Amino acid sequence: IEGNLNVWILKPSAKSRGRGIVCATRLEEVLELSRSCTAPAARVCEWVVQKYVEQPLTIFDTKFDIRQWFVVTDWKPLTVWFYRDCYLRFCSQPFSLRRLDARHLCNVSIQKRYKTSQPDPRVPLDKIWSNKQFQAYLARLGRADAWHRVMVPGMKAAILNALRCTQDQVGSRKGSFELFGADFLIGEDCQPWLLEINSCPTMSPSSAVTRRLCANVQRDTLRLVLDRKDNPSCPIGAFELLYKEVGWGLGGHPRAHGTGLCPDGS
Repeated sequence: IEGNLNVWILKPSAKSRGRGIVCATRLEEVLELSRSCTAPAARVCEWVVQKYVEQPLTIFDTKFDIRQWFVVTDWKPLTVWFYRDCYLRFCSQPFSLRRLDARHLCNVSIQKRYKTSQPDPRVPLDKIWSNKQFQAYLARLGRADAWHRVMVPGMKAAILNALRCTQDQVGSRKGSFELFGADFLIGEDCQPWLLEINSCPTMSPSSAVTRRLCANVQRDTLRLVLDRKDNPSCPIGAFELLYKEVGWGLGGHPRAHGTGLCPDGS
């Protein structure tokens, strides 16, 4: 996935909608950004630095990422619910590493700035696909099983491992919940790579697909956290239990329940 251009992506902490994200190919560029942030007149800031995926899976030569929702209803014991529906976000131009600018970010808020012709007439005008459309595309390529065998299990494992790594550092309170939006990039081998996890993911619809899905996930979240308290067998839409620790506080190692995953996410 790394390619040979040594591209790294730098993201300022605690920002959203692609603000301040830059790509760099030399250590000197990274250090210059660090120095500019610690100058006397600047506010100290932190960066997340990741190796850029230079060889992503593309659709019609166009880069895309996946927004995947999940809900945490408890941190101790860790209880995570995975949403079976998600959506793809396309970039506005064909994928190329010749120019390292914001066109590499699949965020809707970034891509709507580019008033360009379609990179390919088969790319939707609103730059959004549902996961069902993606599965149909994979089937046409003869890779119909990649979604359920590789991508979904990989996304589940990445989310779970990220949460378990940070579980002890998260401030939480009983009776609360949080809906998150995880962003994934897919490699040419169909393996998913977790880019980031967003708190307060946007529920503002930007297309017919997101108008339907955003309404569904909000409705199903309320069913999960409210209706299920009084009726554990009530319908919860597209949510499924990803992970629930059992044996918490009993002196034993917490075990996973209802997931098909071991505690290490394998």
